[in-house]
Amino acid sequence: MAQPDFWDQPDRAKVVIDRSNRLKAWTEPWATMSERVDGLLELARLAEEDPDPEILTEISSEADSIEVDLGALELRNMLSDPD
Repeated sequence: MAQPDFWDQPDRAKVVIDRSNRLKAWTEPWATMSERVDGLLELARLAEEDPDPEILTEISSEADSIEVDLGALELRNMLSDPD
């Protein structure tokens, strides 16, 4: 897409952009999920040092939320297969 002649062939450019958008639709949610898990791990480290009930509640809530979102991504993955 960064090539100067990329837009000279609009049909080809559309195919490339569509593919790029489909890939982003998969990679971005997984990257976000990874960041959330990293944040949750950091909270867990904090809770080890200072077992504050608010932090423990936040950990539990975020873990539940991640589990739901991960399930949705897994279902989406299963349903994307033509078989």
